[in-house]
Amino acid sequence: MKQPCHSLPFGHRNNYLIIFDDVFIPRERVFMDGEAEFAGRLVEYFVAHHRAAGGSCKAGLADVILGASALLADANGALKASYVQDRLAEIARHAEVMYATGLAAMVKGWRHPSGAYIPDARLANVAKLEAVEHLKEAVAVAADIAGGIAVNAPSAKDLAIPGLGQKVAEAVRANEAYTAEDRLRAARLVQLWTAGPHLVGLVQGGGPPATQWAYLRADLGSRLDDLMRRAAELVGVRRGGTA
Repeated sequence: MKQPCHSLPFGHRNNYLIIFDDVFIPRERVFMDGEAEFAGRLVEYFVAHHRAAGGSCKAGLADVILGASALLADANGALKASYVQDRLAEIARHAEVMYATGLAAMVKGWRHPSGAYIPDARLANVAKLEAVEHLKEAVAVAADIAGGIAVNAPSAKDLAIPGLGQKVAEAVRANEAYTAEDRLRAARLVQLWTAGPHLVGLVQGGGPPATQWAYLRADLGSRLDDLMRRAAELVGVRRGGTA
């Protein structure tokens, strides 16, 4: 099974602000000392790992979204509907595309003279962009499958209110195989993915899409002349002139 990079179904991920103030770093922990010419390459190697892994880990998140969507659809009494089945298959497709791009970046990687293995930078940046686009679509599909209960469900605490709890339970229960609390719990899980903090984390994690586009534009610029030359040869065109 593909492993999600972060998944806390009934709570929010912990986020931290770390301030470095008068920090002592032991000499053996220093990676570079004044070697500024290598800083850009170090960042490139880091983001290649981060973005390649990001494509695959987001596929794991899509699998969680798929399971959550199916669970709520079943609690809603709509799991077997053909439309729902098609939409679940769509989430699965998005997951596999993300997984494939991340995997490709790793498989097409190379071994650095130091012995470290570096994912293919071009494919890693593509993997991050694909993860953003496909997980956004998976989230939208999950919202479609879930129905309004994913965002307007009452609290499970309402079920315990004397004189009101039973009426709430009767109003929110759908599939008799699930209790009212079961359905509310399933709805909250889908709510976490469709209306929670994950989308912003997806877009910004590993650098916003603008940074991936910047890399791909620079990479294309280094290859474009050769690609144009090959196209010209295919059709007998002289570059910048007549055939």
